[in-house]
Amino acid sequence: MKAKEHSEELKRGREEAIMLQQKYSGQNPWDYYEQELNKISQLNQTQSSLSEQIRILRIFANKLGLYDVADFLKNIIKYG
Repeated sequence: MKAKEHSEELKRGREEAIMLQQKYSGQNPWDYYEQELNKISQLNQTQSSLSEQIRILRIFANKLGLYDVADFLKNIIKYG
């Protein structure tokens, strides 16, 4: 994925997460996350490298509005 496309994807994810947080404010966030996660079937184990799995996890963290986690993962990717 090109850097510009990745940046745009993260921006869309952040905007969507903000909308969801506003929609579900006052509720336990885990309740919402659990509902959404339950919509996804269990995926098979990936053979991707650890660094690729961390990159994917960072995208999901941003999409879920878990920005501190995403920043932490960014540092792992950047500094090893």
